[in-house]
Amino acid sequence: MSIFAFGQNTYTSSPVPPPPSNYRSDFKADITKIYDKPDKMPEFPGGVAAFERMITENTDIAGFETETGEKTFKCFITLTVERDGSMTAIKTTGSNENFNKEVYKSARGIRKKWNPGRYKGENVRSRVNLPFTMNVE
Repeated sequence: MSIFAFGQNTYTSSPVPPPPSNYRSDFKADITKIYDKPDKMPEFPGGVAAFERMITENTDIAGFETETGEKTFKCFITLTVERDGSMTAIKTTGSNENFNKEVYKSARGIRKKWNPGRYKGENVRSRVNLPFTMNVE
């Protein structure tokens, strides 16, 4: 006979089943599709901070100011990391068009390849969206 008090639970240990396998040996990734959320997102060698540092070092913003005198600039960088790790379809969006153009030129000039995204064990084309902020002194 078992007696349970209010709020008590009994747990029985049973073997945990193995996780279902999402990987099929016959799976072939669609080479034309751009994956927004692959199993493993693309990674820049050294991380996103290294990518942002390279953009910052190559961006010429001397004399930039907003109409209100602000010295902080923001934009979003959207790019596609190809299956071989190269960057394509680079776009920058933000409120200051001159800043967007400079960041675009800097990003386009980076030749270092990313570690590509992976879906079901295969390299796939992946979309990356990064916020980017830069302060001018």
